[in-house]
Amino acid sequence: VELEGPPEEVTVVEQALLAQSADLQARMTYADVKVDPKHVSHIIGKEGSVIGKVKAETGAQITMPRPNSDESNIRIEGSAEAVAAAKAQVLDIIEKQKNYLSVDVIVPYKFHSLIIGQGGSAIRKLT
Repeated sequence: VELEGPPEEVTVVEQALLAQSADLQARMTYADVKVDPKHVSHIIGKEGSVIGKVKAETGAQITMPRPNSDESNIRIEGSAEAVAAAKAQVLDIIEKQKNYLSVDVIVPYKFHSLIIGQGGSAIRKLT
């Protein structure tokens, strides 16, 4: 940060900025969470809904790798409490994803309505 102005005012502002910076450095921390790239889109959620909820609930700042990239680190920054809470939530999401299976089943279009049933009644019976 570059400060300009009368020397007395610059010195006062400089000292205030240094004190604030030292305070933030003492209170703020970060954690890196290594994640399999295939889980990134699930952690982000539709239009960022999942990660947005984690941020809102914890107050942490979270930097995600882009979906479909080779990056594998999530950076979580904030107070020690916020970082710990956000990290726990992210790890919980990852753990849940490890227990899910996704399979594409090809069904001819002409059978879709029979499989779904009236008002979705037939498909509900499958679960």
